Amino acid sequence: MTCFNDDIQGTASVVLAGLYSSLLITEMHSLAEHRFLFFGAGEAGVGIGELISSAIAKDTGISLDNARKHCYFVDSKGLVSNQRIANGKQIESHKLPFAHDLTTILAENSLTDIPTNLLDCIKLIKPTVLIGVSAQGSTFTEDVVKEMVKLNKHPVIFALSNPTSKAECTATNAYTWSDGKCIFASGSPFDPVTLPDGRHFVPGQGNNAYIFPGVGLGALLANALTLNDDDFLIAAKALSECVPLSRLQVGCCYPELNHIRQVSAHIAIAVAEHIHQSGRSSGIFGNDVDWPQFCQDVMYTPSYETIEPSLPSAFGGTSEHPHTARRNSFGSRRNSKTGTSVGQAAEHVAAAHGH
Repeated sequence: MTCFNDDIQGTASVVLAGLYSSLLITEMHSLAEHRFLFFGAGEAGVGIGELISSAIAKDTGISLDNARKHCYFVDSKGLVSNQRIANGKQIESHKLPFAHDLTTILAENSLTDIPTNLLDCIKLIKPTVLIGVSAQGSTFTEDVVKEMVKLNKHPVIFALSNPTSKAECTATNAYTWSDGKCIFASGSPFDPVTLPDGRHFVPGQGNNAYIFPGVGLGALLANALTLNDDDFLIAAKALSECVPLSRLQVGCCYPELNHIRQVSAHIAIAVAEHIHQSGRSSGIFGNDVDWPQFCQDVMYTPSYETIEPSLPSAFGGTSEHPHTARRNSFGSRRNSKTGTSVGQAAEHVAAAHGH
């Protein structure tokens, strides 16, 4: 059965899309110019790190192991490193690919001990991107945000934990403490923020709803045999292409959610093409498939007729019951392929069941 893990793959894809979009605001040219620090090292967070690493490897041609060196993780015990293993302590298996050797960086900073608190980890690693996946509210403090600004012209700060009470910081705090310099996104929705000097910012929400409908539709279009991480890289790039300049100008890395149908279609087309081209489609397609038209034909459109209830005959109207009128109106809608109306189809089903 073709399936995917939305909590890990979907989350990673929507975060990666936000990072691709942010490149246009930070004026960086690639993800490889970034250094990522994750606060929280659960499987979802590490899944984000893995997809970012895969993207860097594919974009630059370096190995996946070298790409992973762009990502660092802080868990409940401090900065994840292989020194922890050397000291006889265990590290969960999903963290091992990111348990880096910190000997050189410690020596460069005249340190001997691995830092255990977030602020000290930031000072050591000097990240350009800070990603919160800790489910610990208000942990991106004013000192943390200001340190990120000290290190970067436009630091990227994603406080992804939800609900709102568990968000690492609010949009208001992020923009206020960074003097509007940070690029902020969150897992929970936050209202737009206007600073005292009049600058206006719209925080992006890294919502999985941007990704899973499009990926699912793309899999259906292509009759996908499998879905893999490359499909979620494709989805992330497709989502980033949907962010208009007007959103980027107010610091937002994501399109408006009320454009989700158009966004989902764009993602579905890209994913379906990729599945087909990579030989993972069970359908019989030629090389000249009109994927946009095929997607439009397949997408369900929730469009309903407006039905006015009938008045009782005593008031000058028909005696037909409003529910009957509604049923008859629905029955007038015909299946374009069979010519059978919805009402007729329902009657056939009822007859078949002895009703």
